[in-house]
Amino acid sequence: MSAEGPSLVGYLEEVVQPALFENLDAAFPEFGWRRTAAGWVATNRAFTKERFGVRPDRVICHRPFGFLIHGGRPHTWCAYVHGGTPPQGRAFRDAVAALATRAGVAPPGAGGSAPGHDERTEVLARFLEAARERLVDDADPGARRARATLERRGLGQDTWDRFELGLAPVEGDAGVGPSDLHAVGLADAHWANRIVGAWRDSSGELVAIYGRRLVDRGPKYLCSKGRRPPLFGLPLPEPAAALVLVEGLFDALALRAGGVRNVLAAAGTTISQGAWSALEALGCRDLTLWFDSDAAGRTALLQAIESAPGATGGGPQLFVIHPDGARCIAGVSARGKVDPNSVVLASGRRGVLKLLAKRWPARIYGALCGAEEDPDQAFLGSLGAPDWDLESVLREVPHLSEDARKIARGSREADTLLEDCLESGRALRRAGIPAAHVAAELAPRLAQLAREAGK
Repeated sequence: MSAEGPSLVGYLEEVVQPALFENLDAAFPEFGWRRTAAGWVATNRAFTKERFGVRPDRVICHRPFGFLIHGGRPHTWCAYVHGGTPPQGRAFRDAVAALATRAGVAPPGAGGSAPGHDERTEVLARFLEAARERLVDDADPGARRARATLERRGLGQDTWDRFELGLAPVEGDAGVGPSDLHAVGLADAHWANRIVGAWRDSSGELVAIYGRRLVDRGPKYLCSKGRRPPLFGLPLPEPAAALVLVEGLFDALALRAGGVRNVLAAAGTTISQGAWSALEALGCRDLTLWFDSDAAGRTALLQAIESAPGATGGGPQLFVIHPDGARCIAGVSARGKVDPNSVVLASGRRGVLKLLAKRWPARIYGALCGAEEDPDQAFLGSLGAPDWDLESVLREVPHLSEDARKIARGSREADTLLEDCLESGRALRRAGIPAAHVAAELAPRLAQLAREAGK
């Protein structure tokens, strides 16, 4: 196996996309890009109207990975050159090569770009295949123990193929030689008898292998050498603007197995800047943080709230699962640690949905924990977020002023009245009532609402 160089994804992100961004007008002349202080804006009205149905000034590129249409989700350059859908496998490599040509840099495999990538991926794939074969070997005592562990975590046989789970193969049965295993970091003795699985990037390419211990010896998780994506659980089963982010890889798998599809894992208690950028690239507009209920998880939750980009700055609306709420759903003592996997095992999908329905706006949770100096400001600053249980928050945040409480209740009542008016209008139009009659019917109610709002 040749010496490992940067992965194909790494080459795309570190070489190709920055070169594209600096020469976007030449790389994609069909947009008519014009440079601005923040990045680029399209000017070719005929193209943007025909291709996207919008004015050119609504198509911008402020990040190297792709472009954004105001009011919609980001589009990556890989998907753009692949006809609008994210490419996978060989198609992804072809897309990177096409982008490299547009950017004026060497394509993958030429001039030292990503040497050894195919060989490394082949070693990872063979190791994973051998691991998956070992997991289902009825004659292997280690495999029987691994299967029992997975089933206790709610990961039954129906999930093993879907999540690409296996048991680290014994020496000599990995399908590749010791030198190749050493080159990708899979030869260490700590890998023995670990449950392993695939770690893929947003294009579906196999980038790394992770391993979770079955006994309390050695690190809880291991990962193969080389670059790994900042988030685990990619690619998503389907695009989603609302995502749930958990700490552990097995928490993400347990939630997926329980029927909650839009889940990713940070693989630890720290959300890196790369993870925030990846969430932005996925088009995440609504993010729920669900960390473990122990002291480390609570501290990490507050740190994540503080480090998150604001929604006005391109970040998602941020919510959290209250650790005490998770303990209540799981039905364990106040001292017991509860993670998402525990909730799935105790209460199933129904319990998870109950928790998600009671999620807290992040700033209000921060105010409750003393991380916000002005609880009133944090509280009222969250009123524009999607619906949440206002009364339960009012009960549990004792330091709010009476003015803030009145404003909050009035704002929520106004939101409800406005939604009722809009729904009434939609219902009348569906019934075939002319638009002018609908307007006449709703005008007095909307005028009253406007008067109330102006008081």
